[in-house]
Amino acid sequence: MMIYYLPLYPIIKCVFLIYCMIPIQQNGSLLIYRRLIRPFVLEHSAEIDSVINSTAVVAGNMMESAVQKSVEKK
Repeated sequence: MMIYYLPLYPIIKCVFLIYCMIPIQQNGSLLIYRRLIRPFVLEHSAEIDSVINSTAVVAGNMMESAVQKSVEKK
């Protein structure tokens, strides 16, 4: 990306990261979590759970297949 060519980008980035890490009650990381991440996860929790469950099923099937192939080769 060409964002590095923007004037003062490194300074703005450093100030933002300091704001996210500063040890105060309402720091930037809490603000980002409470306003962006948490609402998104709560809104899409059913979809997230569905993807996790289907991935677990696929992974289980792949493991069973790998075990069967290894047993057949012995």
